[in-house]
Amino acid sequence: MTHWLFLMSALLVSSASANIFSSLGDVAGAATKEVAAVIDPVEKTAMTVMFGQCKEVKQMLGLDHKNIQDDRNLTLLTVDFFTKSSRVQLKLTELSSITSSELFKPKEALIVFLHGFTDNPDKMSSKAVVDSLLKKGAGNILALDASAYIDFLYLRASTIIRFIGEAMGKALADMVKVGLDPAAVHLVGHSLGSHIAGFAGKTVLGLTGSRIGRISGLDPAGPCFVEMDKSQRLSKNDADYVDVIHTDSGVFGMEDPLGHADYYPNRGTEQPGCMFQVCSHDRAWLYFSVSVIYPRGFPAIKCRSWKDFQEGNCDSRSISLMGYGSQPGTEGRYYLQTADKYPYMLSLNGVKYVDTEGIVKTFRNAVGLW
Repeated sequence: MTHWLFLMSALLVSSASANIFSSLGDVAGAATKEVAAVIDPVEKTAMTVMFGQCKEVKQMLGLDHKNIQDDRNLTLLTVDFFTKSSRVQLKLTELSSITSSELFKPKEALIVFLHGFTDNPDKMSSKAVVDSLLKKGAGNILALDASAYIDFLYLRASTIIRFIGEAMGKALADMVKVGLDPAAVHLVGHSLGSHIAGFAGKTVLGLTGSRIGRISGLDPAGPCFVEMDKSQRLSKNDADYVDVIHTDSGVFGMEDPLGHADYYPNRGTEQPGCMFQVCSHDRAWLYFSVSVIYPRGFPAIKCRSWKDFQEGNCDSRSISLMGYGSQPGTEGRYYLQTADKYPYMLSLNGVKYVDTEGIVKTFRNAVGLW
């Protein structure tokens, strides 16, 4: 137990340092690639050790669903409603009231951004996605603020997001009862927010008998969810269409496909120009925000694996757009490469593999290390 907590503390310190120096993750060049090639397998191993027994540790610490059910009364959950000229905050329980507001556009989609661990609507992930949607001209844009409950202690946060998702689902179901078309709902979640979206979708289905239209999962959180059944995390059953972007598989994000369509830019692991894993984890919302403005910026090709992508053994007839432009009806795994600097797009050049890996990583792969 002491060993597990020590490793967890070490990771949190590492993660905090990565946030402080995240700008270093955007330093292009060989040095960044070599450092990332060394850091990546170490962090993946640490995450496997630390979070491989989440269920048992949560029960031991009283942080499982059974022991924190009193927190179902989530009175501090709020939602921000954005327009180009205003920002209105209301309690989540009051969400259905916006349908009668003159700011609400009943003929347009309802897009809700759900942030991740230690995040909130005033930080970059929400701002980037919301600003892109506003620039695009989207009408009904919301951002959930769950920071009062998932701003500390990841083990507890990974449990309580189930209740947050259910609360979000109940609020959406109330909107459906006053006329909202569930098919017009698009939930966009980053990290833990992806699983909040999943629970919200499950709840809407249970309360109304209808699925919401779409969920976009942006590098869904991996720690404490990898071994979970689909009823305890995001799954393709939670909406009519679920698309997922994987950018930090095996560390902060999940590697397994979770949606109808799963996109793996740059193998879904270390992203170009990133030295720290938190940088790769955040690239998911960066890619998505860019794709709102440039829906055709990230074409991806359907492949069975990254190895097939490298070798060109993919279905050249199956090209799909990653991010906002992803189309319902798309299914399977899709691969692409991106650039290392904003806005990251390579267009169709991204579906043809180019070896940009560093020396350490190339050697590591060749000899089967890590």
